[in-house]
Formats: sequence, C-alpha cells, structure tokens
Amino acid sequence: MRIRRDVGAASVIALILMATGCSEGDSALDIDTDGDGVIDLIDAFPDDPSESFDNDADGVGDNADNCLGVANADQADADADGFGDACDFTVISENLLSPRGIGCGADDSILVALAGAGPNLAATGEALINSESSYVGADGRVVQYGETGSVISIASDSTSTIIMNNLPSVAVQSEQDPSVWTDATGPADVVRADDGGLIVAIGLAGDACLSRPDLTAPDAVLLGTVIDEQRSIIADIADFECSNNVDSRLAPSGTAPDHTSNPFRLLNDYPDTGSLTVLDAGMNALIEVDSTGERSTLVADFPDQQQEMPDLGLVDIIGVDQTVIGLPPAGAVISSQPVPSGISKSPVGDTVLVSELTGLPFAIGSARTYDVTDGTAVVDQDGFTTIVDIAHDASGDVFVLEYATNGLPGLLGFGPSNGRLSKQSLGSEVRDFSDKVQLSTPTAVEVCGSNIYVSDQGSVAGQGRILRGDLNAL
Repeated sequence: MRIRRDVGAASVIALILMATGCSEGDSALDIDTDGDGVIDLIDAFPDDPSESFDNDADGVGDNADNCLGVANADQADADADGFGDACDFTVISENLLSPRGIGCGADDSILVALAGAGPNLAATGEALINSESSYVGADGRVVQYGETGSVISIASDSTSTIIMNNLPSVAVQSEQDPSVWTDATGPADVVRADDGGLIVAIGLAGDACLSRPDLTAPDAVLLGTVIDEQRSIIADIADFECSNNVDSRLAPSGTAPDHTSNPFRLLNDYPDTGSLTVLDAGMNALIEVDSTGERSTLVADFPDQQQEMPDLGLVDIIGVDQTVIGLPPAGAVISSQPVPSGISKSPVGDTVLVSELTGLPFAIGSARTYDVTDGTAVVDQDGFTTIVDIAHDASGDVFVLEYATNGLPGLLGFGPSNGRLSKQSLGSEVRDFSDKVQLSTPTAVEVCGSNIYVSDQGSVAGQGRILRGDLNAL
C-alpha cells in the first residue's frame, strides 16, 4: 500500500500506532533501509535513498516524475520541456486561419470560430470573389473583404470538421509580403443555442454607420451581427450602435460620435434564461438580445483610464520618433478605453466576469476584470496586461489569458508578443502556466469538461493553433 505524501509522517505514525497498539519503540517503526529519513512502512522506495513517495502511483518517484498529478510510467515528453505529455498542453489543431473564440460542443468536441484571412487564402495569395471592397478599420489601417471565415468542430481525437464556411472576413495585407494577411476580423465567437444549434458573432472592428455600406458583397451585411447556423441574422449589433452610440464616446476628431462596433464574445442564458449577451469590444458594452431579437444595453459603459504614454524607444529600433508613426509623445497622458474582451459565468454562485484588453497605450498592469453580476461593472481583479479572454472552471476558479504581456511593443511588433495563461483561484491565489505552455498572440480560452483549450497564434492567418490541457493534470 502506498500512502500519499500529503498525509504527513507524524499523522501516518499516529494512525499506525492507533491501529496496531504498538509503541514508538517497536522495530517496525524504526526500520529505514535506505536511510533517507522515511521509514520503510511509508516509503514507496525503501531501497532508494533518492526517492520516498509516488504521488500518482505510476512507479516513478516524485523527485524524478515529470508529471506528478497523473500516472505516466513512460515519462514521455515530446517537446522536451521537462513536463510530461500527460500533464502538458498539446497541440490538437494547427495551420488555422486566425482562430478566435472557442465553444463547448457535443460529445467532448469543441467549436472554434476562425476569423479568416480577408480575401486571400493563407500563404497562397489566391484572391477570392468579392475581394475588391475595403474600409478603414478601427485602428486606422485599411482592411480588405473576403469570405474566408468559418466555424469548425474539433473532436476529442483531434479530427476537424467544417461546420460553417465562406463567412465574411476582413484582414490587413502585409506590405512586405502580399501573401500574408494579419489581424483578421470575422467570426469571433461561437456558442451552442439551447436547441443545439449554433450562435456565431461576426466582428466588424470599424465604423458601424460607414464600414458596411462601402462593401459590395451580399454577405458583407453579416459583419457586425450575430447569426445562427442557417446564416440568419439574430441581431444586428452594428446597426444598434450606429443608431445609439451606446457608450456615448466621441471619435478621435473630438466632434463626431464614435460608432465603432465589434461583436466579440457571446454568453448564452444571461442575464435571463433564453436571452443572449453580446460583448461588443468596439462600443465598450454588453448588449442583451432576448428571444425576439430586441436589444437593450446591459452594461452601457466600462470606464476609461488616464494613462501616461511610454517611450517605446523607436528611434533606436526604426530610426524615427514614435510621433512620426502617429503615436502620442512619450509622457503624454491619454484616455485609454477599456475594450472589453472576455465574458464568463461562474458555475459557483452565478458570478459573471468581464475582462478588458484596454486601449492605447496598453500600459503594463492596467488591465482588469469586472464583476457585472448585477448589471453594474465593479472591478474584481487588476494588475494584468492586455487580457484577451477569461473562463471559469467547474470549481469557480478563473483562467485569465493575456495577449501580449509587454503591452504596446508586443502589439506593434517592436518586441516579443508573448502571451500568458494564469489561474486566479478563489482566495486570490495566482497560478502562472508559463512553465506549461509558451503562447504568442493567444486569442481565446475556454474550459470544457475536464479540459482547458486555448486559441494561439491567432494574429497571422495560417499560423493559428488550438492547444488542450488536462485540468486534472496541470
């Protein structure tokens, strides 16, 4: 019989004494064959002084075991990172066109929204029909329209199936390499409806009043909407923003309303059963969509932050000051928008949290999570950088996914775009999973059953991948 190490030697000895009526002087409690300070009765390796316990009972001592929580006698470590495959994140799909939101499917499958590659298929340069239209995106760059967005299903054995395809997508074409398309906007999130069908949010990331009229393709009207599996519009979120300017902000000119809209995340059956909440990262708001399609603002406004613009050191990097490329000068205090990025409902107490990416200057440590359980945004946790998504597990712990931990340099490509996954446990204990998985521009996190899934490398079309980790092993 092996006894778990977390019982404690003193407690084990006391249990043995109670069960046998022996005294501490009896020989059975004195024998320590390998002299490691752990008596043979509770030593899983009585002849090996380098090992005493075997927490997962796989025959490999805890001191040498590369996966303490899960039995893995073979100690397989395919990526040679020092963590066994049994308790490591594994790639279950790759070479994807801009993976974004993840939804839990049926039979241990997951659903993934792929934002696409605008008018081009990844790495081929092949233009698609309806690729001539473009508009100026929310960040000031020109995006071009295509129909390369999709929704796929990934089964537990990692096989993929296309569920919906030829969905609207806009993306930025690289000036250095015209075959490369980046920062796509298109299918942003997917959830299962109560009847088993799909609900898909299609992003816009542009002016809700002006962007779509510039596009000639018939399906361009789906940008900025929420649709069902038959491509019928459930709610036109962009039209709602165009009519209401929900967050009452002004455009950079300071005179015209800011009508930016970008439906980005979905939460079903909230705030009421049968309703749907749409998180719009452009209008900085949560929008409730009821069963009739009527929309009402749930949380109309997340607060701005006043932040100081950092010196990015671009003179040393590219030979020009940051003001030359349109950025504020170092030291300027600017108003940073919240840019809500993720929403998750806890199975414990029904708490609903929203995360924020934040806006320019994307200051390190400025991103927060908010509790919006009662329809008002109250800061829950802070100190993060560019949070792109959050997810609860079955115990109510919160996984936080950061897009670029170095902030603006990572977003602009003047530094590494290292992402980070961490867990905020109840009681404020933080667990950083950087030792388990290396991320670059990750875009979504979701917990389905006993597994956690991450969309990674989502900014360049054709380089995306989906990672899976076993919650019982991490």
